[in-house]
Amino acid sequence: MVLLTSVVPGLVFLSGVLVTRTHGWEKIASGAAVLAFAVLGVRIARLGIFAGPHHLVVRDCFRTYRSAGRRSRALRCRPAMERGPRPA
Repeated sequence: MVLLTSVVPGLVFLSGVLVTRTHGWEKIASGAAVLAFAVLGVRIARLGIFAGPHHLVVRDCFRTYRSAGRRSRALRCRPAMERGPRPA
């Protein structure tokens, strides 16, 4: 997913920065696009839900939500024996 949304478009715009035939304003615009795709790629690579002993972190593309303290204690899983059979 990171490859298609960030690396490939970033390389396309990077080629616009490195070619000598492009004008100055085109290099600036292409450089800004490369930076934007690099940031987007890092954010996509870090998507997920992460639980620690005292906190819960949910990472979206644009925001990071943190929950700490007593609110994360209720998220514990029950042991497998208590869950019962899986529905078909």
